[in-house]
Order: sequence, then C-alpha cells, then structure tokens
Amino acid sequence: KESDLFKEAEDFLKEKMNNIIGIGYQCGLATKERAQKELAALGVEDEAIKPTWRMDPRQSFSDMVLVIKDGKQSHIYHVHKVDLTSGERKSGLIVKLLGQSRISGEPTARKNVVEVTVDLYCAQFVPFLLDYIYDDKLDLNATIAPALRRLANQFDVRILYSLVSSFIQQDLSEETVSTYLEQADLVHDVELTDVAMIIAVQSFDLIPSKELGKIPPQVLQQMVSDQDLNAPTPERLCQRIATYMRSRVRDIDDESFFFLTHANILPKISPGEALWFLSYGLANFPGVMNDQGDGGYEASLKYRCVLAASKNWRKSLISPIKADIKHKQEGIDSTNGHFGFKKNRLFSDSVNVDNNGRAYLALPDDVKVEILQLALMEAADSGQQHLGGNCHMQGRTDVIDVGTRDRSKSVRDSFDEQQMNTRW
Repeated sequence: KESDLFKEAEDFLKEKMNNIIGIGYQCGLATKERAQKELAALGVEDEAIKPTWRMDPRQSFSDMVLVIKDGKQSHIYHVHKVDLTSGERKSGLIVKLLGQSRISGEPTARKNVVEVTVDLYCAQFVPFLLDYIYDDKLDLNATIAPALRRLANQFDVRILYSLVSSFIQQDLSEETVSTYLEQADLVHDVELTDVAMIIAVQSFDLIPSKELGKIPPQVLQQMVSDQDLNAPTPERLCQRIATYMRSRVRDIDDESFFFLTHANILPKISPGEALWFLSYGLANFPGVMNDQGDGGYEASLKYRCVLAASKNWRKSLISPIKADIKHKQEGIDSTNGHFGFKKNRLFSDSVNVDNNGRAYLALPDDVKVEILQLALMEAADSGQQHLGGNCHMQGRTDVIDVGTRDRSKSVRDSFDEQQMNTRW
C-alpha cells in the first residue's frame, strides 16, 4: 500500500511538471511568433541576425553614438560598444576613447558619445568600415580600398588594414594604377602613392588612354621625370602627354604645361600631335609656347611643333589646306576653324576635315606660313632625293631631329625678314 501511495504521488508530480513545461512551451511559441512579426516589420526575415548600426537605434538597443566630423558637417551613427570594442575586428581607437571617457569622470550620457575627426573625403567611406566591424563584410575595388585603408589605420582596425593592403598589392596593374594614384592623392596616402607610382612608371606605355587622365598633375610630373619611365620613344611620350592634357584641360595651368612640354621632357614632338599642341598652346599658354630659354627660338615649343608638323605635311596639311581654299572660294568664313555658310549650314557635304585639320585652320596666319615654308623645303628635299636616283630610301619616320636645324633656321630668317618688310 505504501508503494501504491508513492506511485500516486509520483504520477501527480509528473502531471504537474508536464503542465508547467507545456505552458512554457506555449509561451515560447507566442514569444517567437511575436518576435518574427516585429522583425518582419523591420525587414528582417531571420530573428538570429544580430542588431546592426543600420537599424533604428530604438529597435537595435544602441548604447553608443559615434559622431564623425569631416570639417564641414557631423555624421551620426548609432552603434554598439560590444561590436566596436571586442573581437578580432574591434577598433583600437574606440577602445582608447571610451577608456579616456570613463577616467575623465564625464556624465554617463557623455560617456556614450564618441567623436572622431576624419578627412573630408574619407568620411563617406565610414559605412564600409562599420559594415566590416559588424558583419565581416568586405567588398573592395580600386576606388574604395585606399580610403578604407586610411580609415582602418586611423581607427586601428588592424586586421582590416592588413586585408586591404594585401588586396591593393594584388590588384595593382596598368589597368588600375591610375585609379589608385587618384585615390591615394585624395586620401593623402603618401606610402600608397609611392608604391603605385613605381607600377605606373614601369607600365606607363600600357596604361589605357581613358585611364591616364586620373593621374594627378603633380604625380605625372614626377613620373615623366623618372629615368625608368616606360616610353619607347620621345614621340610616344608626346602622344601620351597630349592624351593626358586633353582629358584634364581644366587642371592644366602654365606651370604644368611648361613642365610637361619642356625640351628636357619632350625633345621631339610627335608629328601627329604637333598641330594640336600649336592650336591649344597658342590659345591658352602663348608665353610658354614662345619661351626660348637658353636655346633661342629653335628650343621653343612653338618651333619644335612647327618643325614636326612640316615633317608630316602629306598626312596633316593637304586636307585642311584644300578645305581652307574651298571655303575661301565659296566665300565661307573659316576663322578659328569654324565654318559658317551664308545659309546657316555648318559644314559642306563635300568637305571632310579631321581634328588635325581643325587645329591647322585655327592657327594664326604667320604660324601657317612658317609651317608651309618648312613643309615646302621638306617636299623639295624629298623630291631631289627621288630624282637623284636614291631608290634605297628607308620608310618615312615620324622622328624629328631637333639637332638638325640649318635649313629650318634659314627659312625662319627669311620669314622674319618677310614679316618685317610687310610691317614697314
């Protein structure tokens, strides 16, 4: 009978425990369903996802305010101390600032506010830094990496700094080096600039034309001064510099134009770019074009361009000269290379003028005459060689020998005399 009594008591306790467990299970279900609804309302499908800085601070229970000052405005981020101060992705800077706040004895409310001043350009990349600290999320490219590297260094997120530096090292190539130089200059990363410049110097001839314009002017000046610059010929370097200038017209000033076209940098002008340099230079930097330095007129950029243009007379001059003559015969104004028909027509259907032709038509008359004089002498010399039976001529070359100037100088002297007589 005693055993029966104990058995009844045991059964009674089991029943009560089952009821309690059942109630707890039902409450758990209710709580889970409620949580799912609240998270769904916030756009979060999985309740296991932890709160982030991107959520409403009231929903994420943010316990810290990160204030980013960029010199113009402040950016507010509602963050969590545990995420920013613990784990391998923690910020050493935030740990340090919070420690200083506790020691200073500031009010509790102020202890939960951390202010950090960052570079104006880098401020826009702080969200990428926080995404990495919270979620180990890292999506890098040549535009993001330099700024994120700078922020990782400032916030003392050491593992991020190592990851980004490793990515940059592997990603640097002739395709990306211009972007890295541009971004390194924007974030004032001298170390990255030096590393990227080495790659740019070695691969200068291979950098895509559309990418050249990203290189800051002061950086390009250092590059073209490097004796290891990868430019097969002076004419090729001239083509690269002309491409660069056309892509950064607003950034080219007297100083940069003078430096990049100096005879020490461009001893020879590419015939294909000579007319463009003449047109652009005389219109914007006449002082630089006529600067003679210690070498006289023949050392000036204007003369080097005129000489190069005359060497390429068959390709560069015939079409614009024909167009110019046709326009004059038809009574069309071709001043500065703009053609206006009396009937408001901009171009004649029978006239095709390329960019070199337009550059030629935009030149002052005295420069045109000088080019034509030298071109005439060049054509005469070519004709004499042909008539003289020199059938072993090598193919024409675009190389301009600035050192051979005797014939050109006599032409220049006769032109100056003609101009003086015209003035009198």
